[in-house]
Amino acid sequence: MQKIKLYIKKSRDIFKNIKYCLYLSTQASIYFTIVRLLAKILLAFFPLGITWCTKYLIDTISQNHSININMVCTGIGGYGLFSIATLLMQKINSYVTALHTDKLNHLLEKVMMNKAILAEIELFDNPEYYNRFQNTKKDIYTIGDAIWNIIDLFSMIISVCGSGWILWKLNPLVSILICVLSIPAVCQDYYYTRILYDWECGNVDNERKRNYLYTLATEKTYAQELRLYNIGEGITERYQQLWNKYIGNKVSIIKSNTWKNLILLFPIEICKLGIIAYIVYEILKGKCTLGDFSLYIGAMGQMVNSMYVMINSLALVGENQMKIENVEGFYRFCSKKMYEGNRTLNGDVEIRFEHVYFSYPGTEKNILNDVNFIIHSGERVALVGTNGSGKSTIIKLLLRFYDVTDGRILLNNIPIKEYSRTEIRRHFSVLFQEFVTYAFTLEENIKIEEAMGRKKESCKNIKEEKNEYKKVIKESGIREILNKLPEKDKTYITRRFNERGAELSRGQYQKLALARALYRKGDIVLLDEPSSALDPNAEYEIFRAMDKYCRKKMMLFVTHRLDNVRFADKIIYLEDGKVESIGTEEELLRNGSGYAKLWKISHL
Repeated sequence: MQKIKLYIKKSRDIFKNIKYCLYLSTQASIYFTIVRLLAKILLAFFPLGITWCTKYLIDTISQNHSININMVCTGIGGYGLFSIATLLMQKINSYVTALHTDKLNHLLEKVMMNKAILAEIELFDNPEYYNRFQNTKKDIYTIGDAIWNIIDLFSMIISVCGSGWILWKLNPLVSILICVLSIPAVCQDYYYTRILYDWECGNVDNERKRNYLYTLATEKTYAQELRLYNIGEGITERYQQLWNKYIGNKVSIIKSNTWKNLILLFPIEICKLGIIAYIVYEILKGKCTLGDFSLYIGAMGQMVNSMYVMINSLALVGENQMKIENVEGFYRFCSKKMYEGNRTLNGDVEIRFEHVYFSYPGTEKNILNDVNFIIHSGERVALVGTNGSGKSTIIKLLLRFYDVTDGRILLNNIPIKEYSRTEIRRHFSVLFQEFVTYAFTLEENIKIEEAMGRKKESCKNIKEEKNEYKKVIKESGIREILNKLPEKDKTYITRRFNERGAELSRGQYQKLALARALYRKGDIVLLDEPSSALDPNAEYEIFRAMDKYCRKKMMLFVTHRLDNVRFADKIIYLEDGKVESIGTEEELLRNGSGYAKLWKISHL
């Protein structure tokens, strides 16, 4: 009873996946889907027509003493018609398949991109995400093939039934024998497919490591150190060791299946020879004609070949089923969402941390321990502390990239979870410690939201937008960079896609990221080490510009350079994930806090 329930469940899953694959296929192109379906069905019947016309033609020529030209012409015409129709349908199918596959792959890639974009950031801290992503990246294209493997299977069933019916007329045992001898091969192929797929899923860690080593050897980011330390050969050797381990295990699985398949398919070939001998015997007895010989040989060849294709299609259906389940599992894995309300954030903002504890997912160590502080509207606050004290983590929690482990964060005395995350983030202008440079033009790097099709809400008209852009160019220190570029703000940043692109220094890239943050014109400015790559003069100019540009705005900035705290109204000093002290610089220096010790060290 349990087995019956299991088979019913598997059948339901297969039909559900067929429905899903067919839906995606029609989403890519309903026209191409219909054409491919018709082509598969017709191409299953056309070979039978060719075989029958061949028999008709041979019988007409061999049995009649006086050849009937009309009958000969009918046979030749039918043969030619089916042959031309087969050729045309094959070419149409190839043409449509090529275009449809591209459309379908494009659709699937967009689905994959959207899943990754909408995934919670905490997933990127989990190695399981990368393992699942790697498997899904390979398996997702299976969705495009799955429906056609099933159609191929049904097409081959039609072909087997048609040719089997012809052979049934010769002798029912012939059709039955070919079918029975094929069953062990079907079972072996299905079993092999599952073994190989499970093995590949288990080796995804090996594949990810090989991909990483390949990236080390080929990406510009690592090129200088790779040559400085002369580690290229070592990286290649590690890559080779991983490959040898991978291919060694895979070869043993494939070799085992090849031998088993050969043993199981050999009886079918022996059976074919026996059937040919039987047909010859029937001809010698006068029970069959030469045309029948051609018909039965053609039908037998088609039945056996169709059985082989059907066996392969069955194996692929089983494999695709596992791959689709894997893809859907990744989708479910990415669809886990944090709770968020639908409140909007308006007017002045007050931020309050109350007894906040936080540890990153999958770890036990608390990064923040009982953190408490309040930042009032319009205040400028410096977050200071040693490395690993939790400064950048506070910014991530404010943006709700993560949820607190315990305690709560309040915006205007309302828990941050009650707000829409999109609504919260709309109010922030942020410069991350690990800032991003896009391989777009300089203008697009600054106006990234508009470049990606999002409207800038803070500007009412084009003139205001242009003035805002010019202001940001000036205040962020980008103007001196822009004036040296060959195509000004239309110059591509990096030479990744354009040989005339500009390669900037890290400090210049940081200014560009700062310009992007300021151009957003958020109500709250979050800056994580905004001057870490700048020289002292540029650093001072940038902070002075921000002091002017962010007037009347709340600003929270992380810094290790204590000279910059002069721009802050108060300092929050963190140590080992705890707020050790809060106050102005004078107050913290007077009370002998950890900040005072840090200040003395920095001024030696």
